[in-house]
Amino acid sequence: MRFGLPIESEEVLVQQPVVRRVKVEHLHNDDANYFARSDEHEAYSEVQKEDENRKSRIADFETNNKTSAFETELLLLALEASFKVAQLTQDNTIERIIEYERKVREAEELRRKQEELRRKQEEERRQQEEKKRKEEEERRRELARQEELKREEELKKKKEEARLKEKKMQEEKLRKQKLAEEEAKRKSGNTNWASVAKEVEKWRAEIVNIKQNVVAPINQNKEAKKSLNTLKRRVNVKFGQLSNSVRQCQTVCNEMLEVIELTRNDTQAYKWILNFISKALISQAEAEVTVKPTAALPLALLTNVFLKRYPEFKYFLTARFVKKCCFILGYSCSIDTEEGRVRMGWKRSDDKWEDEVKYEERIGGIMTLWAAICRESHSSSLGDFDQSAEWRAIARILNTDLSVVTNVHFVILSNWWEVSAQSFYRTYYKQAVKLFNVIEKGLAAEGKRKSFPAATRLQLLVEECWSRKFNTIKSMEA
Repeated sequence: MRFGLPIESEEVLVQQPVVRRVKVEHLHNDDANYFARSDEHEAYSEVQKEDENRKSRIADFETNNKTSAFETELLLLALEASFKVAQLTQDNTIERIIEYERKVREAEELRRKQEELRRKQEEERRQQEEKKRKEEEERRRELARQEELKREEELKKKKEEARLKEKKMQEEKLRKQKLAEEEAKRKSGNTNWASVAKEVEKWRAEIVNIKQNVVAPINQNKEAKKSLNTLKRRVNVKFGQLSNSVRQCQTVCNEMLEVIELTRNDTQAYKWILNFISKALISQAEAEVTVKPTAALPLALLTNVFLKRYPEFKYFLTARFVKKCCFILGYSCSIDTEEGRVRMGWKRSDDKWEDEVKYEERIGGIMTLWAAICRESHSSSLGDFDQSAEWRAIARILNTDLSVVTNVHFVILSNWWEVSAQSFYRTYYKQAVKLFNVIEKGLAAEGKRKSFPAATRLQLLVEECWSRKFNTIKSMEA
């Protein structure tokens, strides 16, 4: 059931008016008809009035109903419009609220990020300041340490300079003393050849002693021989690794020192390995230096390290050098006899002496190595392996009786010159000039007169030095 005013589309039911019927009794026909008509007319009039009133009310009702329906429709439209306005207002309000909340969140996020950035920047700044402070402290400490080290180095340097100065003064004093002695002997020509020959024989006897007391005991001990043969192979490998590089030679030298150190606790093995290395050095000089003179330099570097580190090494090395090349002592003798050739280092095979050219090349290679060792040695305690030994040997060779001088004398002097003459000149200067004059105008001139091939080469080498040009082999690389 629906309440309220009807709308335009609804159908309204109105009750039909009732016609009243009047019953007339006991009247005359005419009167009766009259009254009957009169009453009917009145009744009909009333009915018509009532019907008109009813229609009027219905019309009013319909009018009012239409008005109410229109007003209701207007009201509904107004309500709908109001609802829409309210809805829009509410939607706008919600959107504004959402937008506001979004902006609030963004502002909060921005503030948080700015705060985080500020905090991060502050932390970075603090860390940078701390790092800078620590670096500054470290720098100050490093400067202080460097200053302290510098003071210590300066003090150490001054002490070392004083020590070296004192040592140099002592060495210079000894050098001048020896030089004076050698010069006096050279001028007087009173070289004691018997003493020199005795020294040669002494070292040849030491070779026999080494064979009996160093080599033989090891050969009789199988275990020791096996162990030392292993070390021997290692040493031979290291010799093969030597080059013209100082750094490479130092590496090889350190590795060979390790091999020697393995024998230090066994005296017999220690002597055996030193003797073997001495012998190997001479063999290297005979084989390689003969072909390539610069090969003497790494061998000399190695030898000087051994001489300074192992005092016993000088004994074995001197014995081996004198046996093969007694020229390092300035000794010469006639080779007319077998004994003379043996003393002068000639080799004999199948009852035949080696070829003279081969002999000269081999002895020249040994002399080159000896000159390189002396050149690199700045010590006066190395016996036959320093510059004073060079002076002694060259002076004795120049004092040699010309009757025993052969081409090999000029070969060894030329080889010595190409290795050590410039260094010799720097050390002895004016005295060296005097010695060079004797070589050029004395021995070399006599050699040319006797047509010794190597004499011409020697004379040319000396002539070049007068223009301060020394024909010297190339030095090692760093």
